[in-house]
Amino acid sequence: MKKLTYMLSLLAVVLVFSSFAEGTMSRKEKKEKVKTEKTAKGKKEKKAAKAKKVKGTKKVLVEGSKSNPVWIFGFSASFTDSIVYMTDIQMIPNAKVKKKTKFLEGSADYALQMKYHLEEDLKMKNRTCVIFYGLKKEQAEKKLVEVRKRYAAQTHLQLKYLNATEFKFEPVEEEQ
Repeated sequence: MKKLTYMLSLLAVVLVFSSFAEGTMSRKEKKEKVKTEKTAKGKKEKKAAKAKKVKGTKKVLVEGSKSNPVWIFGFSASFTDSIVYMTDIQMIPNAKVKKKTKFLEGSADYALQMKYHLEEDLKMKNRTCVIFYGLKKEQAEKKLVEVRKRYAAQTHLQLKYLNATEFKFEPVEEEQ
């Protein structure tokens, strides 16, 4: 019991002393504290403004999980088949893109749409489907050319295209 009262009284002395020490800041220390707070705030504001701008644009394209137009195309291959499918570039008008990572929310759902189309409509089983996207149409076109070039060069694979009349991506609904 004596130890407990001694510890409590010691704690009270430390708390009183620390509150007294905080109140006796010199003017110079107070100015430095205010200055560091202002510079930290300024850095945060600059960082936020920089995050709003996407290279080569004047408008904000990615902000939080804001809806933005996104251009996507799909790609499908199978280990048991020599046919590789690709879709045309399609615009999704209100796709959600994460601010920090610029990752398309629901990208797996878009890939599943293509997988279901191939399995149910074309009777192509065991397909692995992937989507590629860009925040600008030019970005998506560049990726399409790269993927097309990679698979067109392989002579043992047959490249087939699904145009927008054969298959169209539907916007993914946000989960609540």
